[in-house]
Amino acid sequence: MPYTKYHDPWGTGAGGATPIVAAALDYIETGIVTAQAAAEAAQADVDLISVGAWQDFTPTWTSDAGTPSIGNGTLQGRYYQLGKLVVFTIVMQTGSTSTYGTGNYKWALPVTAAAGSAFIATGVIVDGSAGFYHTTGDRETSTTLELYTGGGLMVRVSRTSPMTWDLTDGPRVWGLYEAA
Repeated sequence: MPYTKYHDPWGTGAGGATPIVAAALDYIETGIVTAQAAAEAAQADVDLISVGAWQDFTPTWTSDAGTPSIGNGTLQGRYYQLGKLVVFTIVMQTGSTSTYGTGNYKWALPVTAAAGSAFIATGVIVDGSAGFYHTTGDRETSTTLELYTGGGLMVRVSRTSPMTWDLTDGPRVWGLYEAA
């Protein structure tokens, strides 16, 4: 609500004198009006930011040869979008009826990425029988994530890299990127 000046114009007080001159009071009230206008403009900028909640999504697991299937395993994703910034997580654990296909693995992103935008993803590949492998990710396309692992030269995560996938294996990654 806009600030309304209490007196317009300021006059003299009781006994014919005001402890502060009318011009100074007008100056103070002008400052109050200016400050309120600036606060309202700042609030309008804050209102432009879409503040939402984390949302669930089911990332599709594919490969460039053969078709893997999660079967009775779990594949879950969550993401948060703040303006053009997308933050996401993907957690997967294969089950006894999972099939692995062949070729390099890919996972669907929750929101289409901007062309040429920076992309960051990191996490681990869980080897249920041996431990963890560090992984990093990059956009394979504007809609898919591809993971890499290795101690030196990074190689793509596939049916046989960084290990031969089996029961309880899978990635746990998070990342962020700019939406299209």
